[in-house]
Amino acid sequence: MQINRYWIALFNEGGEYAGDANWRAAQREEAHLRYKAHAEAYPNRLIMLCDRATVLARSDRTSMRRVA
Repeated sequence: MQINRYWIALFNEGGEYAGDANWRAAQREEAHLRYKAHAEAYPNRLIMLCDRATVLARSDRTSMRRVA
């Protein structure tokens, strides 16, 4: 059984939580590519890449934009 542990959280321009992207992945590389695509498509919104409950990257913080 494959565990889809990575997911993307979306926020409105005002900072309100808008839900998740209805997308999950088991592979970190795939998750990072999807995160980058969302962050580029919505530059005025906060986009977060999460590994379960841990935030790996936030589009509003340059220090967290690159997934380790």
